[in-house]
Amino acid sequence: MSLEQFNKLSPILATLVCFLLNLMVIMVPFWPLTLVAAIIGGLFCVEMKWGAITGTIGVLLAWGISYLIATNDIGLQVDQLGRLIIGSSGAGGIIVILIFLIGALFGFLGGSIGSGIRMLVFPEFLKEEER
Repeated sequence: MSLEQFNKLSPILATLVCFLLNLMVIMVPFWPLTLVAAIIGGLFCVEMKWGAITGTIGVLLAWGISYLIATNDIGLQVDQLGRLIIGSSGAGGIIVILIFLIGALFGFLGGSIGSGIRMLVFPEFLKEEER
């Protein structure tokens, strides 16, 4: 596999790495490690836009699967929290959306940082237009 082929497939690999690392991070009760997992996933991307996209997708997929697996506990808890904050029953969906937005933000930031680190450390992999 040549370097050009690897660079074309790197967003897929980065999404997979970010997804798998985030699944492992979910097992730990310290959720800000999501940023570290997204940084590691972003290291595979040459362009910053792909690092941001793959970090966001990897985190959202991992958090979505975690939500689907534990949906009975989380659904009840966010509904109670929504009832306390907003005052109406059924407002837990807003809180779930906010949780996923925070995860997407962490994935976006981590993927951007990871691909930025790769661009700084290995500038020889950049295209001629980007130099």
